[in-house]
Amino acid sequence: MEKLLDVENVSISFIQYTQGLNQRNLKVITDLTLGELHVLEIVNKEATIPMTKVANQLKITVGSLTTCVNRLVKKEYLFRERDEVDHRIIKVSTTQKAKKAAAEAKQEY
Repeated sequence: MEKLLDVENVSISFIQYTQGLNQRNLKVITDLTLGELHVLEIVNKEATIPMTKVANQLKITVGSLTTCVNRLVKKEYLFRERDEVDHRIIKVSTTQKAKKAAAEAKQEY
Protein backbone atom coordinates (compact mmCIF):
# COMPACT_ATOMS: atom_id res chain seq x y z
CA MET A 1 0.00 0.00 0.00
CA GLU A 2 2.85 2.37 0.88
CA LYS A 3 4.52 1.84 -2.51
CA LEU A 4 1.23 2.66 -4.26
CA LEU A 5 1.13 5.93 -2.36
CA ASP A 6 4.72 6.68 -3.44
CA VAL A 7 3.80 6.11 -7.10
CA GLU A 8 0.67 8.20 -6.69
CA ASN A 9 2.68 11.02 -5.07
CA VAL A 10 5.21 10.95 -7.91
CA SER A 11 2.38 11.10 -10.46
CA ILE A 12 0.73 14.02 -8.71
CA SER A 13 4.07 15.80 -8.34
CA PHE A 14 4.85 15.37 -12.02
CA ILE A 15 1.45 16.72 -13.07
CA GLN A 16 1.85 19.72 -10.78
CA TYR A 17 5.38 20.25 -12.05
CA THR A 18 4.38 20.21 -15.73
CA GLN A 19 1.42 22.49 -15.08
CA GLY A 20 3.75 24.93 -13.33
CA LEU A 21 6.17 24.81 -16.24
CA ASN A 22 3.38 25.48 -18.72
CA GLN A 23 2.28 28.48 -16.70
CA ARG A 24 5.84 29.86 -16.70
CA ASN A 25 6.44 29.03 -20.40
CA LEU A 26 9.44 26.88 -19.52
CA LYS A 27 10.56 23.75 -21.33
CA VAL A 28 8.50 20.67 -20.49
CA ILE A 29 9.94 17.20 -20.94
CA THR A 30 7.39 16.01 -23.45
CA ASP A 31 9.17 12.95 -24.78
CA LEU A 32 8.64 10.86 -21.64
CA THR A 33 5.57 8.91 -20.61
CA LEU A 34 4.52 8.60 -16.99
CA GLY A 35 5.69 4.98 -16.95
CA GLU A 36 9.09 6.02 -18.30
CA LEU A 37 9.36 8.63 -15.57
CA HIS A 38 8.68 5.98 -12.93
CA VAL A 39 11.46 3.82 -14.36
CA LEU A 40 13.88 6.75 -14.47
CA GLU A 41 13.07 7.67 -10.88
CA ILE A 42 14.03 4.20 -9.66
CA VAL A 43 17.13 3.84 -11.84
CA ASN A 44 18.35 7.33 -10.95
CA LYS A 45 18.63 6.32 -7.27
CA GLU A 46 21.48 3.87 -7.98
CA ALA A 47 24.56 3.93 -10.22
CA THR A 48 23.52 0.70 -11.96
CA ILE A 49 20.60 -1.56 -11.12
CA PRO A 50 19.48 -4.95 -12.41
CA MET A 51 16.32 -4.84 -14.49
CA THR A 52 14.73 -7.51 -12.29
CA LYS A 53 15.08 -5.22 -9.27
CA VAL A 54 13.45 -2.32 -11.16
CA ALA A 55 10.60 -4.59 -12.31
CA ASN A 56 10.07 -5.87 -8.76
CA GLN A 57 9.92 -2.32 -7.35
CA LEU A 58 7.37 -1.30 -9.99
CA LYS A 59 5.49 -4.59 -9.59
CA ILE A 60 5.60 -5.30 -13.34
CA THR A 61 7.10 -8.11 -15.39
CA VAL A 62 10.62 -7.89 -16.76
CA GLY A 63 9.06 -8.21 -20.23
CA SER A 64 6.98 -5.06 -19.69
CA LEU A 65 10.02 -3.27 -18.33
CA THR A 66 12.08 -4.32 -21.36
CA THR A 67 9.69 -2.48 -23.67
CA CYS A 68 10.00 0.70 -21.60
CA VAL A 69 13.79 0.38 -21.27
CA ASN A 70 14.10 -0.08 -25.04
CA ARG A 71 12.34 3.27 -25.54
CA LEU A 72 14.47 4.99 -22.89
CA VAL A 73 17.68 3.65 -24.45
CA LYS A 74 16.52 4.88 -27.87
CA LYS A 75 15.73 8.31 -26.37
CA GLU A 76 19.19 8.29 -24.74
CA TYR A 77 17.96 8.40 -21.14
CA LEU A 78 19.31 4.96 -20.15
CA PHE A 79 22.33 2.72 -20.80
CA ARG A 80 21.88 -1.04 -20.80
CA GLU A 81 24.74 -3.47 -20.07
CA ARG A 82 25.25 -7.13 -19.18
CA ASP A 83 26.76 -8.06 -15.84
CA GLU A 84 30.44 -8.94 -16.24
CA VAL A 85 30.21 -12.03 -14.02
CA ASP A 86 26.72 -13.35 -14.83
CA HIS A 87 25.83 -12.49 -18.42
CA ARG A 88 22.17 -13.36 -17.82
CA ILE A 89 21.78 -10.24 -15.67
CA ILE A 90 20.98 -7.01 -17.51
CA LYS A 91 21.76 -3.78 -15.66
CA VAL A 92 20.58 -0.29 -16.52
CA SER A 93 21.91 3.13 -15.56
CA THR A 94 20.94 6.71 -16.34
CA THR A 95 22.72 8.87 -18.89
CA GLN A 96 23.80 12.48 -18.45
CA LYS A 97 20.63 13.50 -20.32
CA ALA A 98 18.49 11.74 -17.69
CA LYS A 99 20.49 13.15 -14.79
CA LYS A 100 20.18 16.65 -16.22
CA ALA A 101 16.42 16.28 -16.72
CA ALA A 102 16.01 15.00 -13.15
CA ALA A 103 18.08 17.86 -11.76
CA GLU A 104 16.06 20.43 -13.70
CA ALA A 105 12.78 18.87 -12.57
CA LYS A 106 13.94 18.81 -8.94
CA GLN A 107 15.15 22.42 -9.11
CA GLU A 108 11.90 23.66 -10.66
CA TYR A 109 9.66 21.74 -8.31
